[in-house]
Amino acid sequence: MAPFPIYCAMLCLMWEELSEERRREMMKMQTFSEIFGAMISFLKDHYASKSCESLQKQDISEKVKEASKAIQDVSEIALNGLLDRHFSFPEEQFRECGDAMQTCVMVGVLTTEKKVIGRERRQHANTSSFVESTVSFPHKLFQEYTAGVYITNLFSKDRPKYDHLKYKLLPRSQEFRYLLYFASALKQELGLDIIHGLIEEGNQDLCIDVAFECHTEEATSAVEKLWKEYKLSPNSSEHTNLGVVFMMHWDKVQSLSIQDMTCGRTTSRELAESFCSSRVLQHLTIIHSQFHMDFFKILGASGSNCKGRQVAFHKNKNEWRKLRNKVQREIVSAKVMFYRDRVQNLKRENPSDWYKFLKVMTSQEKKETTITVPGISSSDKAGIADAVNCHFANIAGDIPELDLSSVPAFLLPSPVPIPPVQPWDVERELRRIKPGKSGGPDDIPARIIRTFFR
Repeated sequence: MAPFPIYCAMLCLMWEELSEERRREMMKMQTFSEIFGAMISFLKDHYASKSCESLQKQDISEKVKEASKAIQDVSEIALNGLLDRHFSFPEEQFRECGDAMQTCVMVGVLTTEKKVIGRERRQHANTSSFVESTVSFPHKLFQEYTAGVYITNLFSKDRPKYDHLKYKLLPRSQEFRYLLYFASALKQELGLDIIHGLIEEGNQDLCIDVAFECHTEEATSAVEKLWKEYKLSPNSSEHTNLGVVFMMHWDKVQSLSIQDMTCGRTTSRELAESFCSSRVLQHLTIIHSQFHMDFFKILGASGSNCKGRQVAFHKNKNEWRKLRNKVQREIVSAKVMFYRDRVQNLKRENPSDWYKFLKVMTSQEKKETTITVPGISSSDKAGIADAVNCHFANIAGDIPELDLSSVPAFLLPSPVPIPPVQPWDVERELRRIKPGKSGGPDDIPARIIRTFFR
Protein backbone atom coordinates (compact mmCIF):
# COMPACT_ATOMS: atom_id res chain seq x y z
CA MET A 1 0.00 0.00 0.00
CA ALA A 2 2.98 2.32 0.46
CA PRO A 3 3.01 3.61 -3.16
CA PHE A 4 -0.55 4.91 -2.70
CA PRO A 5 -0.77 7.49 0.14
CA ILE A 6 -4.44 8.20 -0.63
CA TYR A 7 -5.12 4.50 -0.13
CA CYS A 8 -3.50 4.53 3.34
CA ALA A 9 -5.31 7.76 4.27
CA MET A 10 -8.71 6.27 3.37
CA LEU A 11 -7.95 3.13 5.38
CA CYS A 12 -7.18 5.27 8.43
CA LEU A 13 -10.40 7.25 7.95
CA MET A 14 -12.47 4.07 7.60
CA TRP A 15 -10.80 2.50 10.64
CA GLU A 16 -11.66 5.53 12.74
CA GLU A 17 -15.35 5.55 11.80
CA LEU A 18 -16.12 1.83 11.50
CA SER A 19 -17.65 -0.16 14.34
CA GLU A 20 -15.76 -2.93 16.11
CA GLU A 21 -17.60 -5.62 14.14
CA ARG A 22 -16.86 -3.96 10.78
CA ARG A 23 -13.21 -3.62 11.79
CA ARG A 24 -12.98 -7.36 12.42
CA GLU A 25 -14.55 -8.04 9.01
CA MET A 26 -12.07 -5.69 7.36
CA MET A 27 -9.10 -7.41 9.04
CA LYS A 28 -10.14 -10.69 7.36
CA MET A 29 -9.85 -9.17 3.87
CA GLN A 30 -6.87 -10.44 1.91
CA THR A 31 -6.91 -8.93 -1.58
CA PHE A 32 -6.38 -5.46 -2.97
CA SER A 33 -9.82 -5.50 -4.62
CA GLU A 34 -11.64 -6.50 -1.43
CA ILE A 35 -10.24 -3.57 0.53
CA PHE A 36 -10.69 -1.04 -2.28
CA GLY A 37 -14.26 -2.26 -2.83
CA ALA A 38 -14.89 -1.72 0.89
CA MET A 39 -13.60 1.83 0.48
CA ILE A 40 -16.02 2.53 -2.37
CA SER A 41 -18.89 1.10 -0.30
CA PHE A 42 -17.81 3.33 2.59
CA LEU A 43 -17.96 6.39 0.31
CA LYS A 44 -21.42 5.39 -0.93
CA ASP A 45 -22.71 4.95 2.63
CA HIS A 46 -21.19 8.28 3.65
CA TYR A 47 -22.87 10.01 0.69
CA ALA A 48 -26.22 8.39 1.53
CA SER A 49 -26.07 9.41 5.18
CA LYS A 50 -25.21 13.02 4.30
CA SER A 51 -27.71 13.52 1.49
CA CYS A 52 -30.68 11.64 3.01
CA GLU A 53 -32.77 13.77 5.37
CA SER A 54 -35.05 11.09 6.81
CA LEU A 55 -32.29 8.56 7.63
CA GLN A 56 -34.77 5.75 7.00
CA LYS A 57 -33.26 2.42 5.92
CA GLN A 58 -35.22 2.37 2.66
CA ASP A 59 -34.24 5.94 1.75
CA ILE A 60 -30.57 5.31 2.51
CA SER A 61 -30.67 2.15 0.37
CA GLU A 62 -32.08 4.19 -2.53
CA LYS A 63 -29.25 6.72 -2.17
CA VAL A 64 -26.65 3.94 -2.24
CA LYS A 65 -28.21 2.57 -5.44
CA GLU A 66 -28.18 6.08 -6.88
CA ALA A 67 -24.45 6.35 -6.21
CA SER A 68 -23.80 2.95 -7.81
CA LYS A 69 -25.81 3.96 -10.89
CA ALA A 70 -23.85 7.23 -11.16
CA ILE A 71 -20.51 5.38 -11.06
CA GLN A 72 -21.77 3.03 -13.78
CA ASP A 73 -22.87 5.99 -15.95
CA VAL A 74 -19.39 7.59 -15.93
CA SER A 75 -17.51 4.28 -16.21
CA GLU A 76 -17.18 4.34 -20.02
CA ILE A 77 -15.50 7.76 -19.90
CA ALA A 78 -13.09 6.40 -17.27
CA LEU A 79 -12.13 3.45 -19.49
CA ASN A 80 -11.65 5.56 -22.62
CA GLY A 81 -9.45 7.90 -20.60
CA LEU A 82 -7.25 5.00 -19.49
CA LEU A 83 -6.89 3.72 -23.05
CA ASP A 84 -5.87 7.19 -24.27
CA ARG A 85 -3.84 7.92 -21.09
CA HIS A 86 -6.11 10.84 -20.17
CA PHE A 87 -6.76 11.42 -16.49
CA SER A 88 -8.41 14.85 -16.69
CA PHE A 89 -11.49 15.60 -18.77
CA PRO A 90 -13.40 18.74 -19.84
CA GLU A 91 -16.75 19.07 -18.08
CA GLU A 92 -18.58 19.03 -21.42
CA GLN A 93 -17.60 15.38 -21.87
CA PHE A 94 -19.92 14.43 -18.99
CA ARG A 95 -23.02 16.22 -20.32
CA GLU A 96 -24.55 13.01 -21.64
CA CYS A 97 -24.28 11.49 -18.15
CA GLY A 98 -26.83 13.95 -16.73
CA ASP A 99 -26.60 14.31 -12.94
CA ALA A 100 -24.26 11.32 -12.62
CA MET A 101 -21.14 13.51 -12.67
CA GLN A 102 -22.36 15.70 -9.81
CA THR A 103 -23.40 12.63 -7.81
CA CYS A 104 -19.93 11.10 -8.28
CA VAL A 105 -18.39 14.36 -7.11
CA MET A 106 -20.49 14.24 -3.93
CA VAL A 107 -19.57 10.57 -3.41
CA GLY A 108 -15.87 11.37 -3.80
CA VAL A 109 -15.11 9.39 -6.95
CA LEU A 110 -14.71 12.55 -9.07
CA THR A 111 -13.35 16.04 -8.41
CA THR A 112 -13.95 19.28 -10.30
CA GLU A 113 -11.55 22.16 -10.81
CA LYS A 114 -11.62 25.47 -12.63
CA LYS A 115 -8.47 26.59 -14.45
CA VAL A 116 -7.47 29.76 -16.29
CA ILE A 117 -6.95 29.21 -20.03
CA GLY A 118 -3.68 30.61 -21.35
CA ARG A 119 -3.60 33.02 -24.26
CA GLU A 120 -2.07 30.56 -26.73
CA ARG A 121 -4.65 27.91 -25.88
CA ARG A 122 -7.49 30.39 -26.31
CA GLN A 123 -6.21 31.35 -29.75
CA HIS A 124 -5.66 27.72 -30.73
CA ALA A 125 -9.14 26.70 -29.52
CA ASN A 126 -10.67 29.87 -30.97
CA THR A 127 -12.53 30.69 -27.76
CA SER A 128 -13.00 33.88 -25.77
CA SER A 129 -13.52 32.14 -22.43
CA PHE A 130 -10.80 32.67 -19.85
CA VAL A 131 -11.82 29.82 -17.51
CA GLU A 132 -12.45 26.14 -18.16
CA SER A 133 -13.93 23.50 -15.85
CA THR A 134 -12.14 20.16 -15.70
CA VAL A 135 -13.19 16.88 -14.12
CA SER A 136 -10.74 14.27 -12.88
CA PHE A 137 -10.48 11.28 -10.56
CA PRO A 138 -8.78 11.80 -7.16
CA HIS A 139 -6.32 9.03 -8.07
CA LYS A 140 -5.74 6.67 -10.97
CA LEU A 141 -6.95 3.78 -8.80
CA PHE A 142 -10.43 5.34 -8.68
CA GLN A 143 -10.43 5.64 -12.47
CA GLU A 144 -9.34 2.00 -12.85
CA TYR A 145 -12.02 0.78 -10.44
CA THR A 146 -14.70 2.77 -12.31
CA ALA A 147 -13.43 1.39 -15.64
CA GLY A 148 -13.64 -2.11 -14.14
CA VAL A 149 -17.35 -1.50 -13.48
CA TYR A 150 -17.82 -0.73 -17.19
CA ILE A 151 -15.98 -3.89 -18.30
CA THR A 152 -18.12 -6.00 -15.95
CA ASN A 153 -21.30 -4.47 -17.34
CA LEU A 154 -20.07 -4.97 -20.92
CA PHE A 155 -19.23 -8.63 -20.23
CA SER A 156 -22.84 -9.28 -19.19
CA LYS A 157 -24.64 -7.26 -21.87
CA ASP A 158 -22.47 -6.98 -25.01
CA ARG A 159 -20.02 -9.89 -25.37
CA PRO A 160 -18.72 -9.02 -28.89
CA LYS A 161 -17.83 -5.49 -27.78
CA TYR A 162 -16.21 -6.92 -24.66
CA ASP A 163 -14.10 -9.34 -26.74
CA HIS A 164 -12.92 -6.46 -28.93
CA LEU A 165 -12.00 -4.46 -25.83
CA LYS A 166 -10.24 -7.42 -24.19
CA TYR A 167 -7.78 -7.76 -27.06
CA LYS A 168 -6.92 -4.09 -26.61
CA LEU A 169 -6.24 -4.49 -22.89
CA LEU A 170 -4.34 -7.79 -22.69
CA PRO A 171 -1.28 -6.71 -24.76
CA ARG A 172 -0.93 -3.81 -22.26
CA SER A 173 -1.71 -5.96 -19.23
CA GLN A 174 1.14 -4.59 -17.09
CA GLU A 175 -0.15 -1.06 -17.62
CA PHE A 176 -3.72 -2.08 -16.77
CA ARG A 177 -2.95 -4.63 -14.04
CA TYR A 178 -5.13 -2.91 -11.40
CA LEU A 179 -7.96 -2.53 -13.90
CA LEU A 180 -7.78 -6.30 -14.48
CA TYR A 181 -7.69 -6.90 -10.70
CA PHE A 182 -10.86 -4.88 -10.10
CA ALA A 183 -12.75 -6.31 -13.09
CA SER A 184 -11.85 -9.91 -12.13
CA ALA A 185 -12.95 -9.40 -8.53
CA LEU A 186 -16.30 -7.85 -9.54
CA LYS A 187 -17.38 -10.90 -11.58
CA GLN A 188 -16.02 -14.45 -11.26
CA GLU A 189 -16.73 -15.52 -14.87
CA LEU A 190 -15.02 -12.40 -16.15
CA GLY A 191 -11.95 -13.18 -14.04
CA LEU A 192 -11.70 -16.69 -15.54
CA ASP A 193 -11.99 -15.26 -19.04
CA ILE A 194 -9.19 -12.76 -18.33
CA ILE A 195 -6.96 -15.55 -16.98
CA HIS A 196 -7.48 -17.63 -20.14
CA GLY A 197 -6.76 -14.56 -22.25
CA LEU A 198 -3.50 -13.90 -20.36
CA ILE A 199 -2.46 -17.53 -20.89
CA GLU A 200 -3.08 -17.17 -24.65
CA GLU A 201 -1.04 -13.96 -24.68
CA GLY A 202 1.81 -15.79 -22.95
CA ASN A 203 1.69 -13.48 -19.93
CA GLN A 204 1.73 -16.16 -17.26
CA ASP A 205 3.35 -13.98 -14.60
CA LEU A 206 0.14 -11.97 -14.16
CA CYS A 207 -2.10 -15.05 -14.02
CA ILE A 208 -1.40 -15.77 -10.33
CA ASP A 209 -2.12 -12.14 -9.42
CA VAL A 210 -5.47 -12.16 -11.21
CA ALA A 211 -6.38 -15.57 -9.77
CA PHE A 212 -5.57 -14.26 -6.28
CA GLU A 213 -7.83 -11.22 -6.82
CA CYS A 214 -10.65 -13.51 -8.02
CA HIS A 215 -10.18 -15.40 -4.74
CA THR A 216 -11.97 -18.55 -5.89
CA GLU A 217 -10.91 -22.17 -6.31
CA GLU A 218 -11.95 -22.11 -9.98
CA ALA A 219 -9.48 -19.31 -10.69
CA THR A 220 -6.60 -21.16 -9.02
CA SER A 221 -7.49 -24.31 -10.99
CA ALA A 222 -7.10 -22.34 -14.23
CA VAL A 223 -3.42 -21.57 -13.50
CA GLU A 224 -2.58 -24.78 -11.63
CA LYS A 225 -0.65 -26.50 -14.47
CA LEU A 226 1.25 -23.48 -15.81
CA TRP A 227 4.42 -24.13 -13.77
CA LYS A 228 6.10 -27.35 -12.66
CA GLU A 229 7.49 -25.52 -9.62
CA TYR A 230 6.22 -22.39 -7.89
CA LYS A 231 8.74 -20.00 -6.37
CA LEU A 232 8.67 -17.46 -3.57
CA SER A 233 11.52 -14.98 -3.98
CA PRO A 234 12.27 -11.26 -3.53
CA ASN A 235 12.21 -10.92 -7.33
CA SER A 236 8.46 -11.55 -7.29
CA SER A 237 6.05 -8.97 -5.93
CA GLU A 238 4.53 -9.47 -2.48
CA HIS A 239 1.17 -9.73 -4.22
CA THR A 240 2.37 -12.67 -6.36
CA ASN A 241 3.90 -14.43 -3.34
CA LEU A 242 0.60 -14.14 -1.46
CA GLY A 243 -1.15 -15.54 -4.55
CA VAL A 244 1.06 -18.65 -4.41
CA VAL A 245 0.27 -19.09 -0.70
CA PHE A 246 -3.44 -18.75 -1.53
CA MET A 247 -3.10 -21.49 -4.16
CA MET A 248 -1.55 -23.76 -1.55
CA HIS A 249 -4.70 -23.44 0.56
CA TRP A 250 -6.62 -25.01 -2.35
CA ASP A 251 -4.01 -27.80 -2.83
CA LYS A 252 -2.86 -26.49 -6.22
CA VAL A 253 0.91 -26.49 -5.55
CA GLN A 254 2.88 -29.74 -5.72
CA SER A 255 6.39 -28.26 -5.76
CA LEU A 256 7.50 -25.08 -3.99
CA SER A 257 10.83 -23.30 -3.72
CA ILE A 258 11.47 -20.52 -1.17
CA GLN A 259 14.72 -18.65 -1.73
CA ASP A 260 16.27 -15.56 -0.09
CA MET A 261 12.98 -14.62 1.58
CA THR A 262 12.51 -12.72 4.83
CA CYS A 263 8.94 -13.51 5.84
CA GLY A 264 7.01 -11.47 8.38
CA ARG A 265 4.62 -12.88 10.93
CA THR A 266 1.54 -13.06 8.66
CA THR A 267 3.31 -14.68 5.71
CA SER A 268 5.14 -17.10 8.03
CA ARG A 269 1.88 -18.21 9.65
CA GLU A 270 0.16 -18.62 6.26
CA LEU A 271 3.03 -20.74 4.94
CA ALA A 272 3.18 -22.97 8.03
CA GLU A 273 -0.58 -23.56 7.99
CA SER A 274 -0.42 -24.35 4.25
CA PHE A 275 2.39 -26.85 4.77
CA CYS A 276 0.43 -28.64 7.48
CA SER A 277 -2.87 -28.75 5.59
CA SER A 278 -1.62 -29.51 2.06
CA ARG A 279 -2.34 -32.98 0.71
CA VAL A 280 -0.50 -32.62 -2.63
CA LEU A 281 2.75 -30.83 -1.74
CA GLN A 282 5.53 -33.25 -2.66
CA HIS A 283 8.70 -31.16 -3.02
CA LEU A 284 9.72 -28.24 -0.79
CA THR A 285 13.03 -26.38 -1.05
CA ILE A 286 14.01 -23.59 1.40
CA ILE A 287 17.26 -21.70 0.74
CA HIS A 288 18.64 -18.76 2.75
CA SER A 289 15.23 -17.70 4.07
CA GLN A 290 14.15 -16.35 7.45
CA PHE A 291 10.78 -16.88 9.12
CA HIS A 292 9.01 -15.52 12.16
CA MET A 293 9.02 -17.70 15.26
CA ASP A 294 5.30 -18.42 14.72
CA PHE A 295 6.32 -20.45 11.66
CA PHE A 296 8.15 -22.97 13.86
CA LYS A 297 5.49 -22.90 16.58
CA ILE A 298 2.76 -23.88 14.11
CA LEU A 299 4.92 -26.60 12.57
CA GLY A 300 5.71 -27.95 16.02
CA ALA A 301 2.08 -27.83 17.21
CA SER A 302 0.34 -29.00 14.03
CA GLY A 303 3.07 -31.11 12.48
CA SER A 304 1.74 -34.30 14.05
CA ASN A 305 -1.60 -33.70 12.34
CA CYS A 306 -0.06 -32.83 8.97
CA LYS A 307 -2.02 -34.66 6.27
CA GLY A 308 1.04 -35.04 4.07
CA ARG A 309 3.00 -36.69 6.87
CA GLN A 310 0.14 -39.07 7.58
CA VAL A 311 0.09 -40.14 3.93
CA ALA A 312 3.88 -40.68 3.99
CA PHE A 313 3.55 -42.68 7.22
CA HIS A 314 1.06 -45.10 5.72
CA LYS A 315 3.11 -45.55 2.55
CA ASN A 316 6.65 -45.75 3.90
CA LYS A 317 7.39 -45.65 7.64
CA ASN A 318 11.15 -45.44 7.17
CA GLU A 319 10.85 -42.48 4.85
CA TRP A 320 8.44 -40.81 7.28
CA ARG A 321 10.90 -41.20 10.19
CA LYS A 322 13.70 -39.84 8.07
CA LEU A 323 11.68 -36.76 7.11
CA ARG A 324 10.47 -36.27 10.69
CA ASN A 325 14.02 -36.29 12.05
CA LYS A 326 15.16 -33.93 9.29
CA VAL A 327 12.38 -31.44 10.13
CA GLN A 328 13.23 -31.56 13.83
CA ARG A 329 16.93 -30.98 13.10
CA GLU A 330 16.09 -28.03 10.84
CA ILE A 331 13.89 -26.48 13.53
CA VAL A 332 16.62 -26.80 16.16
CA SER A 333 19.21 -25.42 13.74
CA ALA A 334 16.97 -22.48 12.79
CA LYS A 335 16.42 -21.59 16.46
CA VAL A 336 20.17 -21.67 17.15
CA MET A 337 20.89 -19.51 14.10
CA PHE A 338 18.12 -17.09 15.08
CA TYR A 339 19.62 -16.60 18.54
CA ARG A 340 23.16 -16.30 17.19
CA ASP A 341 22.35 -13.88 14.36
CA ARG A 342 19.66 -11.70 15.89
CA VAL A 343 19.77 -12.00 19.70
CA GLN A 344 23.24 -12.85 21.00
CA ASN A 345 24.92 -9.56 20.06
CA LEU A 346 22.04 -7.56 21.50
CA LYS A 347 22.97 -8.56 25.05
CA ARG A 348 25.99 -6.31 24.76
CA GLU A 349 24.69 -3.67 22.35
CA ASN A 350 21.05 -3.26 23.40
CA PRO A 351 20.04 -5.17 26.57
CA SER A 352 16.45 -3.93 26.33
CA ASP A 353 15.89 -5.49 22.87
CA TRP A 354 17.77 -8.62 23.99
CA TYR A 355 15.31 -9.10 26.84
CA LYS A 356 12.35 -8.54 24.49
CA PHE A 357 13.63 -11.17 22.01
CA LEU A 358 14.11 -13.66 24.83
CA LYS A 359 10.50 -13.15 25.90
CA VAL A 360 9.37 -13.74 22.30
CA MET A 361 11.44 -16.91 21.98
CA THR A 362 10.11 -18.30 25.28
CA SER A 363 6.48 -17.34 24.48
CA GLN A 364 6.27 -14.89 27.36
CA GLU A 365 4.94 -11.92 25.43
CA LYS A 366 2.91 -9.55 27.55
CA LYS A 367 -0.71 -10.02 26.60
CA GLU A 368 -3.13 -7.15 26.66
CA THR A 369 -5.56 -7.41 29.56
CA THR A 370 -9.17 -6.96 28.55
CA ILE A 371 -12.10 -6.55 30.94
CA THR A 372 -15.50 -7.67 29.65
CA VAL A 373 -18.57 -5.99 31.11
CA PRO A 374 -21.98 -7.25 29.91
CA GLY A 375 -23.84 -4.61 27.93
CA ILE A 376 -20.79 -2.37 27.36
CA SER A 377 -18.65 -2.39 24.20
CA SER A 378 -15.01 -3.41 24.66
CA SER A 379 -13.95 -0.17 22.93
CA ASP A 380 -15.79 2.01 25.51
CA LYS A 381 -12.95 2.32 28.03
CA ALA A 382 -14.64 5.09 30.05
CA GLY A 383 -17.87 3.08 30.38
CA ILE A 384 -15.96 0.00 31.58
CA ALA A 385 -14.06 2.09 34.15
CA ASP A 386 -17.32 3.58 35.49
CA ALA A 387 -18.92 0.13 35.74
CA VAL A 388 -15.93 -1.28 37.67
CA ASN A 389 -15.94 1.75 39.98
CA CYS A 390 -19.67 1.41 40.69
CA HIS A 391 -19.25 -2.31 41.38
CA PHE A 392 -16.58 -1.80 44.04
CA ALA A 393 -18.40 1.20 45.50
CA ASN A 394 -21.53 -0.92 46.06
CA ILE A 395 -19.71 -3.80 47.79
CA ALA A 396 -20.09 -2.19 51.29
CA GLY A 397 -23.45 -0.56 50.54
CA ASP A 398 -25.34 -2.75 53.03
CA ILE A 399 -23.00 -1.92 55.96
CA PRO A 400 -24.33 0.88 58.22
CA GLU A 401 -22.31 4.05 58.63
CA LEU A 402 -19.94 4.37 61.57
CA ASP A 403 -21.49 5.94 64.68
CA LEU A 404 -18.89 8.46 65.80
CA SER A 405 -20.52 8.79 69.24
CA SER A 406 -19.55 5.21 70.07
CA VAL A 407 -15.87 5.82 69.35
CA PRO A 408 -13.88 6.45 72.60
CA ALA A 409 -12.41 9.94 72.87
CA PHE A 410 -10.40 11.69 75.55
CA LEU A 411 -12.10 14.96 76.43
CA LEU A 412 -10.72 17.06 79.18
CA PRO A 413 -11.58 16.58 81.91
CA SER A 414 -11.92 12.82 81.24
CA PRO A 415 -12.90 10.06 83.67
CA VAL A 416 -10.50 7.74 81.85
CA PRO A 417 -6.80 8.54 82.29
CA ILE A 418 -5.01 9.62 79.12
CA PRO A 419 -2.33 7.08 78.09
CA PRO A 420 1.16 8.53 78.39
CA VAL A 421 2.94 9.33 75.12
CA GLN A 422 6.69 9.91 75.18
CA PRO A 423 8.73 11.70 72.43
CA TRP A 424 10.60 8.51 71.58
CA ASP A 425 7.25 6.77 71.01
CA VAL A 426 6.33 9.43 68.47
CA GLU A 427 9.78 9.17 66.86
CA ARG A 428 9.45 5.40 66.60
CA GLU A 429 6.09 5.67 64.84
CA LEU A 430 7.34 8.36 62.48
CA ARG A 431 10.30 6.17 61.53
CA ARG A 432 7.87 3.46 60.49
CA ILE A 433 6.16 5.68 57.89
CA LYS A 434 6.74 4.29 54.39
CA PRO A 435 7.97 7.07 52.08
CA GLY A 436 6.08 5.64 49.13
CA LYS A 437 2.66 6.00 50.77
CA SER A 438 0.30 8.84 49.92
CA GLY A 439 -0.18 11.82 52.23
CA GLY A 440 -2.88 12.13 54.86
CA PRO A 441 -5.66 14.74 55.21
CA ASP A 442 -3.03 17.48 55.59
CA ASP A 443 -1.55 16.53 52.15
CA ILE A 444 1.98 16.47 53.59
CA PRO A 445 3.97 13.79 51.69
CA ALA A 446 5.13 10.86 53.81
CA ARG A 447 8.71 11.29 52.60
CA ILE A 448 8.77 14.89 53.98
CA ILE A 449 7.43 13.77 57.38
CA ARG A 450 9.98 10.96 57.70
CA THR A 451 12.90 13.19 56.68
CA PHE A 452 12.09 16.23 58.86
CA PHE A 453 10.25 14.73 61.89
CA ARG A 454 13.07 15.84 64.23
